[in-house]
Amino acid sequence: MFSVQRQVFASNDERLLAMIPVHKVAKGIRGKLNKHNLLCLTVKKNLVSLHKVRVTTDQKGEVYSKRKTWPLYELKTVDGVDPGPANKEFVLVLEKPYRWIATDAAEKNSFLFSLWKLCAKYLDGVPQFQHVNISEPEDDGGPAFVVRDTNVSAVDAVPTEPQDYKELTAAEERDIEDVLSGHNWAECNAEALTSRLASELEGLEAANIHAILASERQVDALIEDIDRSLEALSAIETTIDSYEGILKRVRKDVYRVADVEKNTLLENSNYERLTKEVEILVSQLDLPRSQERALQSPDFETRAGIRECAMAAHMIQEKLNITLQPGMSALDVVQKRTQFFKELARDFANNFLKHCKQLFTDQAKERPAERTTALALPDHSGRFEELEPLGPLLQWLHGADPESRFSRFSALCEHYCKSMNPIYARDIKVLADNFRATVQSSSRGSAKSSDDLLNRRMQYAEAFGRISNAIVTTVNAEQHFTQDLFGLAGKPVATPTNIRSSRESLARLDAEADGETTPASAASKPSFARSTSQESATAMDVVRDVFIGLENELLNIVDFSDKIDTFNSVSMFIKIERHLRSGQLLSFLNSLLGRALVVVKRLVDAVLETRVHAMTDFKIAANKSRVGILSFVHQTAEFIRHAEEVHGVDKERHSAIVKLYTALLDALVTNIERVSLDGKHQDVIVFENFHVLFDHLSRLKVDCLKPYRPVAQDKYRKHLDQYVQTIIGDPLEKLTVFFDGVQALIASGVPMEEVGFQFAYSKQELRARLKEYPGKEVRKGIEQMYKRVERHLSDEGNLRVVVLRSMQEEFVKRYTRFTQLMEQCYPLAQIKFEFTLEDLMGYFADFTK
Repeated sequence: MFSVQRQVFASNDERLLAMIPVHKVAKGIRGKLNKHNLLCLTVKKNLVSLHKVRVTTDQKGEVYSKRKTWPLYELKTVDGVDPGPANKEFVLVLEKPYRWIATDAAEKNSFLFSLWKLCAKYLDGVPQFQHVNISEPEDDGGPAFVVRDTNVSAVDAVPTEPQDYKELTAAEERDIEDVLSGHNWAECNAEALTSRLASELEGLEAANIHAILASERQVDALIEDIDRSLEALSAIETTIDSYEGILKRVRKDVYRVADVEKNTLLENSNYERLTKEVEILVSQLDLPRSQERALQSPDFETRAGIRECAMAAHMIQEKLNITLQPGMSALDVVQKRTQFFKELARDFANNFLKHCKQLFTDQAKERPAERTTALALPDHSGRFEELEPLGPLLQWLHGADPESRFSRFSALCEHYCKSMNPIYARDIKVLADNFRATVQSSSRGSAKSSDDLLNRRMQYAEAFGRISNAIVTTVNAEQHFTQDLFGLAGKPVATPTNIRSSRESLARLDAEADGETTPASAASKPSFARSTSQESATAMDVVRDVFIGLENELLNIVDFSDKIDTFNSVSMFIKIERHLRSGQLLSFLNSLLGRALVVVKRLVDAVLETRVHAMTDFKIAANKSRVGILSFVHQTAEFIRHAEEVHGVDKERHSAIVKLYTALLDALVTNIERVSLDGKHQDVIVFENFHVLFDHLSRLKVDCLKPYRPVAQDKYRKHLDQYVQTIIGDPLEKLTVFFDGVQALIASGVPMEEVGFQFAYSKQELRARLKEYPGKEVRKGIEQMYKRVERHLSDEGNLRVVVLRSMQEEFVKRYTRFTQLMEQCYPLAQIKFEFTLEDLMGYFADFTK
């Protein structure tokens, strides 16, 4: 035990109280024991702990190492398993059950008895001891202490006699040392020591008795003081009882005063609230005399008078809209005052309505018809300035009137539309007549040239742009003014939402033109901007009634323009689409121009269909040797060029224009190749026309047409090469056949030096063939070939020099190839052409001068 204390617990200042050697039962195998351990109980500063110590053996002896430690208060149950004298097994339940086997049953009982004593001494809540027979025999053979009931704790079983050992105090240790130090231990006379201690004890007892007798007088004095204190306390209690009676009477008086004060405060509060409510009611129902006069005798002729009327009207409207406290509206004075306000507001509204109707009528009469040839609409800014001061009053009337179509405000809007519509209808009719006269004057006679036609079309585009700008400016200004005057909506601005709405509308227009209709597009056709509130819808309705004939006049202009020149539909589409794309249009114009654009788009589709049919129906004479440039090639290029002139510097193209361009070019490419099949010289027709098309596309520089440039260039080069190969085969036909056979032999594996030994390709055969092509004959063949080229190619295409140069290059290639084959296959025969390469170049130079 000492070695365990020294090796394991001394370093941590723990004192070993009990220990027992045990084996732990192995898991899963009943009866198999684990390694040798020690269970130790230690104490440190009144904290008892249970330790598991592993015992190992080496050369120096047994070695102890601490493996696990549990505080004693974590112990929940101690189970002896079987209290019999031969049982050595027991279970300690901590965080989980631990089953141990002791080396001896007596040691097990002794250890459990020590564990029970430490639990009883140091723990408040003692664990349960089950199946435990705890006993410690006494020296006189007295009875043992036993715990057998499984539900009895160690505290319940503690004996009445004190069993704990108490350590001596420091004073007791000093007294014992003083007694023992005065004895001579060398004498070893126990009787003398006992006699001495007995005499000293008698002396101490006598001294204690004398001290008790001496303190009796002090006890009597203390008792007398206690009696006097009790009498004083009795007097204090009597005084307190009298005070309590007085306080009860005062408490009743205080409660009565508090009730009176509470009622007074409540009365004052009610009076203040009533006064405040009356003041509020008076202020709500009070109307200054000056404002009452302004409503009874309104001045609508001056700005100051109109401003005063507007302030008074808004003031009385505020008073009519005030929400009173419950019950206030039932008061007679309140009902009379409210009725007075209503009658005053009604009479003022009637007077204002009469004044506005007369003013609108007078404005319509004061604007006489102006006959002019200008492509512009008269300015209405003076009329706007005259009506502008009435805006606050009109907005008051809008808010004061009930929302119905028969209200004063609705009647006033209707009268305004009826008064202004004849003015705008007359001005727009004059504008349309001037436009027709301008277009007719510039379209007299037929165009003498393409530039003359372009000039006419540009004049039309400019005229249409001017009248469309005039209409957009005037209608937008009227809608701005109407919205501000009648308070139908806030000031409109060009927002991304407006622009996106216009572009989505144009996309729906494309879907409709392509025959693709969706539920959304069908439901919204042809509207371009839906109203998001009742106010904006009302503003659009007012402007539509003001310009009630504008849409028909605009459609008449579209029909007239299409009859003058179908190309005008393209110009109108470009101008109208540009207005829609700008995002500056208000709701009415956005819807109106959107519907007009649908009509114009159908005309553009008709133009496309007409031109495609013209290409499809185009035919040439079967025996015509020189076809030249097809008419629809120039016409299509001219059409696109004129459309681009109308576009101007604006590089953005609507998808409908892009589709128009691409459809025209697709039909053009297809029909050039179709027409060439009916001609005698197909390659000439194809490369001449695609050369012209490539030239036009290069000069147009339109992004959507760039993919067609390489197509035109490839077809031009392909058919030019085919034509050159075909026409150049005639002058050297026999030589070409001969050397093609030589190349076939070489390709089949015959060595070049053995080609001359073949009968059909011998030296004699080659010389015979060369004699058939002297320089004179070759020049004659080139001359005949040149004449055929002149007969095949048109002057409009201007490609003779290009074709002759290509023929020359091809002739030189053949001459060089034939010469190389003669040098390789007939190296020693000294066989050559009768003319040199310089002679050949000279022959071609004679015809290209």
